[in-house]
Amino acid sequence: MYRKLTILLAFVLTLLLLNHFIIEPRSYEVTLTPPVLRASENSELVIEVSRFNLLGFTAPFSKTDVIFSVIDGGNLIYLQTLSSSSAKVRSRGIEGEVIIKIALKETQTEITKVLVKILPKELA
Repeated sequence: MYRKLTILLAFVLTLLLLNHFIIEPRSYEVTLTPPVLRASENSELVIEVSRFNLLGFTAPFSKTDVIFSVIDGGNLIYLQTLSSSSAKVRSRGIEGEVIIKIALKETQTEITKVLVKILPKELA
């Protein structure tokens, strides 16, 4: 009787630890590809948001639904949402800096703000 109870408790404890360390997402990582834009109307940049667990791996079974919004410098770029976790930024051909806010879709909680630099054509 006690052996079955011990095995059941060990199984439940293992499931709780698995959820805490592996399944539940703990942090977000924002990737900019390439890291800067050029002041050219053909220059594009992709922003991707990923969720990671406590061990540093991509969290399984998690959806990253985020909203991208321009806080400052909206006249310098075009912002297009590609999927629930990525967006494409295209330059309008003017140099400067743009701040983009990334927030969770369901709670509107801000994850981070991203600074996108638009360099002159000759430097980039």
